[in-house]
Amino acid sequence: MDRTLAVVTCYRDLGQLLIMFRSIHKFLQPSNIVIVINEDDTFKWSVWFDKYQKYLSAHNVQVYTKADLLPILYDYKSYTNSWLNQQVLKLLISSKITTQEYVILDSKNFFIKDTNLADITSRSRDNIDANNGSIPWISNIASSLRKLLTTDMLRDGRLLLQTPQTPYIMNTEYVTQLLDYYGGPTQFIEWFYITTENIYVTFNATNADKSFEPFISEFYLYELFCGLHLLVDVSGIVRYNNWVFWARDNIPAVPIGKIPEHIYVGGIHKKYIDQMPQAAIDAIYNYFEI
Repeated sequence: MDRTLAVVTCYRDLGQLLIMFRSIHKFLQPSNIVIVINEDDTFKWSVWFDKYQKYLSAHNVQVYTKADLLPILYDYKSYTNSWLNQQVLKLLISSKITTQEYVILDSKNFFIKDTNLADITSRSRDNIDANNGSIPWISNIASSLRKLLTTDMLRDGRLLLQTPQTPYIMNTEYVTQLLDYYGGPTQFIEWFYITTENIYVTFNATNADKSFEPFISEFYLYELFCGLHLLVDVSGIVRYNNWVFWARDNIPAVPIGKIPEHIYVGGIHKKYIDQMPQAAIDAIYNYFEI
């Protein structure tokens, strides 16, 4: 299968990105890799990458900056939100992809055994609770696509969509059609950021729990577009396709030796990185010799 590995990263993730690079060096068969730096000033990245790009020497690597993908003529306050930028860049990166599909990894991910990108499966559909803040965002997407959520997708107040976690597989042409549907990259970005701001304002005005924000996902947008507009089924094959590691008191809470055969990618989420002892983190990385 024709695929590219796509990674959007930033300065704060360099420590975990180095682990990913080491795992690529050890486990990933020669591949196309596209990296986007979600930063305004990329000098620090350039210095860092010069030191560690040796781990990617067997691969065809292209590196782009945020400025290479985001239209410079459009100015909006949400551009300062790196999390929203990251979501948008995972779609805009399609303009730099030459393969039929691309596999998105976050910096927290790393390969855990010999891998061809074609080995990575999609995720199965999961139930999204209409009461957890997701549905207003999803319904707004559906409205923008001039489509209604069908009974096949929405049952008893629950929506069936792929879990929005990496690895996530996107069809390059479908993403291009998604961006074109909104009028191209600039118009899409305008819609995305303004819609996001409006949902935040509306949600916070009608909910007492101000600490909770509506769930926003570029992956939901992609799947809804494919399902409602292109009439393409992008539901997954297996229940999950990654293995999340965490540990407490230096003892891994997940049995490392019992990882299912179909899992090729692992990861340590930032919230676990911040909570776990360094010795526990090192033990996980050392297990895979990365």
